Amino acid sequence: LIGSDSEDMVGVYKSINSGVNFSLMYDDPEADLFMNYLDTDVLSGQVTYNNTIAISPTNQDIVVVGGLCIWGSDDGGESWTQETSYHSESETWGAEYIHPDQHQLIYNTQGKLYVANDGGVYVSEDDGDSWDFIEHGLTSTQFYHFEVYNDEDDTWGGTQDNGILERDNSEGGFYGYYGGDGFDVMTDH
Repeated sequence: LIGSDSEDMVGVYKSINSGVNFSLMYDDPEADLFMNYLDTDVLSGQVTYNNTIAISPTNQDIVVVGGLCIWGSDDGGESWTQETSYHSESETWGAEYIHPDQHQLIYNTQGKLYVANDGGVYVSEDDGDSWDFIEHGLTSTQFYHFEVYNDEDDTWGGTQDNGILERDNSEGGFYGYYGGDGFDVMTDH
């Protein structure tokens, strides 16, 4: 549930009668509900942009939510574990890195869990404990702006949450130059 005066997550509620009534499952303000290893709320300020939830079709106690990262519960939302991390270097803290900004979580009929985020599509066969990137045949980069033909005749592009990409015009492929939001790009001519 999102707070009325903010974009912060304030609790997890459950309904067993199609939304007529809800029961509070979790709202401990002193606990680590969706706080990441950097001690920041991974949903704060993001819940209107990337906020998704999925419940296992075979076990109603398995709940997976996504904001910047993915969190999972195996007890119906009473306790939570951070399943993915925001930065690739944070895997040393125990959470697997996948691209941030989770927009859609969905289970298929075989129980595979898919997530669509700013980096593409990932799939999990163990309710979000581990993830595989689905990259074959997908183009998921959104460019904001380009800087065409710098002093080496390369093209640079600023992307939405996929950094600055450089295209070596002699080889034709794009290569990562810098992470985050790329947006405007200017090079030295």
